[in-house]
Amino acid sequence: ADLYLMGLGALEGIGCERDCKRGCDMILASTLAGLLDAKKQLAFMYRFGKGVARDPQSAAKWTQDALVQARAAFEKDPSRENTLELAGVYGFLASSREEAGELDRARECYEQLCELWRD
Repeated sequence: ADLYLMGLGALEGIGCERDCKRGCDMILASTLAGLLDAKKQLAFMYRFGKGVARDPQSAAKWTQDALVQARAAFEKDPSRENTLELAGVYGFLASSREEAGELDRARECYEQLCELWRD
């Protein structure tokens, strides 16, 4: 988690000089270590081109990785925290798909999101 936070700091120039490459490298290393927040951050960065070139395919890949991890955590422990985490990933994925014109796939994500709140 420390490497991830240092990466965020490098991206924004908080506590150090701003260095997008170094920040991205730290966040990527954190994703490879399995940190869910890092996967969500990398998906956001690729979706909106923050610190990296905008890349919808990479955004989708990291969002999908985050979804798998968040769903596994929720299935193991359906706590409020894990429910909110999974809901956030579904919402991000749904809006990404909607933005890409994939309306049927967006609807599926929104339906999954609604299912979380029915239980």
